[in-house]
Amino acid sequence: MDEFQGKTLHLATDVDDFPLVYELEDGTVTGLNIKIIAELALRFNFSFTTTKKSPDFLWGNCDNDSWSGLLGLVQSGQKELTINYFSMALDLKPHVHFDASIPYFWEGFGFALKMPPPQPPWKNLLSPFQIQGFLQQSVSVTPSSPGLRMANFTWWLFCLLVTLYYSSNLFAVLTVPVFPQRLSTVKDLEKSGLRLAMVYYGEFLSEALLTSGNADLEALGRRMDLIELPDADSARHYQQLLLYMKSGSHAITETFSFLQALLRRSNSSHYLLKEQIFSGPLVFFFRKGSRWRKKINSGIRRLTEAGVIQKWYKDLMENRKNEPDKTTHPSGLTLYHLQGPFLLFVLENAVAAATLVAEILSYKYSERFRQRNESNESAN
Repeated sequence: MDEFQGKTLHLATDVDDFPLVYELEDGTVTGLNIKIIAELALRFNFSFTTTKKSPDFLWGNCDNDSWSGLLGLVQSGQKELTINYFSMALDLKPHVHFDASIPYFWEGFGFALKMPPPQPPWKNLLSPFQIQGFLQQSVSVTPSSPGLRMANFTWWLFCLLVTLYYSSNLFAVLTVPVFPQRLSTVKDLEKSGLRLAMVYYGEFLSEALLTSGNADLEALGRRMDLIELPDADSARHYQQLLLYMKSGSHAITETFSFLQALLRRSNSSHYLLKEQIFSGPLVFFFRKGSRWRKKINSGIRRLTEAGVIQKWYKDLMENRKNEPDKTTHPSGLTLYHLQGPFLLFVLENAVAAATLVAEILSYKYSERFRQRNESNESAN
């Protein structure tokens, strides 16, 4: 049965939501959720329209059961549904006033931090001598003789560690920077004392942090700085967000896929925290009692079970990865990378000079001692 009969569904969208809904340079609106709706439009015989932004540039705020932003457009009847990033893991308030689709994807929020400055290059030369390197070495047969054990230890130390490290990986040792230990968990981030920054577009994350019941998340929520969106120029606000991160005073947070794309296009030295927060199912929101929800759900279920949505997501992320990466990398050996060998050369010469002085002093002392013995023998 053709329930849609060529109807046009009007979607409330924000086209700055990679990879779900975003705008290409030629003005074409695409993304994972646009692909889903476009496929369902072909199957169920309907067309659709999108919006660039909501009139107030927000996704949704609730005040006395009245919504603003994208959700407000749906609640007021101007639009049939909204298809941006709305997670069931963040806030249940929209479920009171809207009907949710079945989940079509699963994602959370990530954190990005400024890469700590690398250690001086000369420290690279000391890495073979770290205790971890020795503890990771083992042999299948342990000699019983103490002398053989000492010889075996000497072989492992000088032949395996030093020879292989410096001869086989010399270029990597000199060019690849060594960084201090990075933060990896939310607890690490909370203990670091860094503040948290995010562009505020009506997302529920800031409130969810404060009411999470987790001490670390609540502490981050109290240290959160929001960059308001007073106009449609979201690119300028995300540049400001990146400046927070580059200053080293803040970690920044966004939806995980969007954060990866944002950082790839930035000329910054950064890393992503391994842990995500509020990972959960993403849904579309319809007006309460929408007649289109059931049919859209059946189409989403088919696409999900067939693995089509995951395939589209993977393709979108791969295409973004294939774009030129603006992050700078060292291209070859420079004088800066040769600090270690230079210092090693100076150290070797200093040791050689000290050895020479010791040998000269030893020779003079032995000569003086020999002459004194000869004088004593002559006197006797």
